[in-house]
Amino acid sequence: MTHSQVEALLNITPSILLIKESIPGVGNYLAHDISQLESDGLSHGISRGTMAGKAAVQLLPSYKAQDEHTRSLIQFSLRYKELITTYEKPQKTKSESLAIGHKFEQLWRDVLNYWDWQAKKIELDGERDDFTAMYKGNHVVGECRWVSKPQDADEVRAFAEKLNPRTRSIGLMVAYAGFNPNAYTQVRKSVQSGKTIVLFTKSQIDNIVINFVSPDEVMDKELREVLDYIYEKKSSDNKLTSSKIPKSKKTSATND
Repeated sequence: MTHSQVEALLNITPSILLIKESIPGVGNYLAHDISQLESDGLSHGISRGTMAGKAAVQLLPSYKAQDEHTRSLIQFSLRYKELITTYEKPQKTKSESLAIGHKFEQLWRDVLNYWDWQAKKIELDGERDDFTAMYKGNHVVGECRWVSKPQDADEVRAFAEKLNPRTRSIGLMVAYAGFNPNAYTQVRKSVQSGKTIVLFTKSQIDNIVINFVSPDEVMDKELREVLDYIYEKKSSDNKLTSSKIPKSKKTSATND
């Protein structure tokens, strides 16, 4: 039976068949009889299936890696959200508050390590550094703070002193509650005196842990802004300080 006979049997007019399939090396596929169509269809199907299978095997490792990557980031996000839920409880004991802080420190180190920052907890000569890390070949000394009030100038000043013997290190202060205007002023003074201090608030933490943005990308942006402090004029400094502090915290920071 030819394709013309098939068309007649099925009452298909040539106008309905918009195109007669042609396969390279075969010509007009529908011009063959039924037995040839069956034979060619089977061989072509096996060939196409084999090609698709080989492609799937090649792509499978990358798909698995992407799946594992996504699962790991989701787990970090779930741990972080659990901390927020506990943090927002109306009444917490002192031990609960300390436990949240310790869990946040561990979570932060785990996140940085996932992104190859080689973060670790370290204590030297009585100093309590929540972590050190490596960012693009640069040594980082950092602190994590999960407290109810924004960090003040005193906290920044104490942290800056840790950088005195580490002139080549980048200081990274991570505070869920953020920093008040005095803290930003102290950071500017420290930077202009030769130190490098970067501040991460809830915004940066959320970007990394919830929005799955690489810490490198976030650090690039914040470090550039910090280093520009050196060259900013006072008027633009004030504008920068104002823009960095969430409106909801400006009033509370002033009252602290």
